[in-house]
Amino acid sequence: MSLVQVVDVGTTNIKSGVVNKKGEIVAQSSQELGLEHPEPAAAEHNPQKLFEAFCNVSRQTNKGFRSEVNYLVLTGYLFGFLPLDKDKNPLTGIITLLDERPKSIMEGLEERFSLEELYNRTGCPPLFIYSFAKILWLKEKKPSVFDETEYFADLKSFLIEKLTEKFLTELSVASATQLYNIHNEVWDEQVLSWLSLDKNQLPELRAGSEKIASLDAEVGKLLGVKEGTILLPGLYDGGAMILGMGGYEEDDAICNLGTTAMLRKSSPEPVLDRSDERRLQTYSLLPGRWAIGGSLNNAGIALKWLRDNITPNKSYKAIVQAAKEVEPGSEGLIFLPFLTGERDPRIGNLSSGLFFGLKNYHSNQHLARAIMEGVVYSLGFVLKAMEEREIDVSKIVIGGSGSQSDLWPQLVADILGRPVEKSLSKDSTLIGGAMLGYRENGDYSTLEEATNKMVRKGKEFTPEKHNRETYQRWQEFFYRLVSNVKPLFEEHSNLV
Repeated sequence: MSLVQVVDVGTTNIKSGVVNKKGEIVAQSSQELGLEHPEPAAAEHNPQKLFEAFCNVSRQTNKGFRSEVNYLVLTGYLFGFLPLDKDKNPLTGIITLLDERPKSIMEGLEERFSLEELYNRTGCPPLFIYSFAKILWLKEKKPSVFDETEYFADLKSFLIEKLTEKFLTELSVASATQLYNIHNEVWDEQVLSWLSLDKNQLPELRAGSEKIASLDAEVGKLLGVKEGTILLPGLYDGGAMILGMGGYEEDDAICNLGTTAMLRKSSPEPVLDRSDERRLQTYSLLPGRWAIGGSLNNAGIALKWLRDNITPNKSYKAIVQAAKEVEPGSEGLIFLPFLTGERDPRIGNLSSGLFFGLKNYHSNQHLARAIMEGVVYSLGFVLKAMEEREIDVSKIVIGGSGSQSDLWPQLVADILGRPVEKSLSKDSTLIGGAMLGYRENGDYSTLEEATNKMVRKGKEFTPEKHNRETYQRWQEFFYRLVSNVKPLFEEHSNLV
């Protein structure tokens, strides 16, 4: 039997799964990843520790399957940034999307560069999470490191170089650096010239489904796979999830609710926001296919904050169960879930979390439900931008850890006013990555065929009329609250 192994590197843990061609995960393991904070606002992964954890979960997963795994596919988080010296040794930790230090160079950015041109060329709005801002931050705040930097890596290119000694990345990750031209599908020379960089300092580009190496015996031993196992670069985690939830060629929009969140729909061409607000983010999936929509920095991370700081003795399951007891609208309590800033320019890099309308009768239960509602209100910003560009969203398929209970999927249906279908797989990212391996191996001739055989969907949720009417009122208030409080975020940030 020929099997595919997928290793997915997330911001909080690494997981690995061996997936058969029916879409069943026959073996799985995971390991928590600790973030390091070498200075205020920093959030990094130690490169060596990350690679060791990567190898460890791969070995653990492959026990009993070593001879059957023929493909290894990578998925992982976006916005990882790692400067390398001339020998491709890391000069810092891997700077993650949770790292807020690059915020410091965003003020006045529009006076230095044409942000409209930057967005139109790259499909990425002016946000601190992208490599563009991180390179500027490194240049201005860490000049000694910048001067020593010869190459700029992302998470994928770091791992691929460690495994193959080839400096490569794939299109979905590249398109989320703000250095990649979405029209020509190459590194953008104009953008690089603004940074005084050369494209040779960046990884070579490959499609995520393209075979890039056959692993040698030494690497095979590290990973617990046999010599000759074929390495595919795969997609970023959200892109793999789009495949694994059946959204590659279908009409359904895909929503992930994990540490972060996304709402995206597959498109045969890139789509940009016509508005000056630059709300849509356009990322590549595979040649000829794009993921259109937007993502949130803050979703499950807000519930984690509640669990760790307000209800430390409660499990997530208990917190969500308690939130179910609260009426829609949380009795007037609104939460702006912007703990780490937000990607939507209407909210901004300098935003922060805010409970509004807090009264003495509100309890931890209300806090929990208000957090969950606030995340979905924020997804409404993304849906509105998609609708304005005539991207039809008639149904939403939902996955991620937030979909494991029924409350969050029902909130998505009630607040966004769309039927919602739950993905049956808890690890659709692994399924999506495996689909690439099975198509490359010839088991399926197309990804559509792989979708029909490997993707399964489950319970459906429809908007409840009374809840929908309630949430329409509160969602409009949420939008007005964000608009009115935004000027205060900058003033508050200056005070801090």
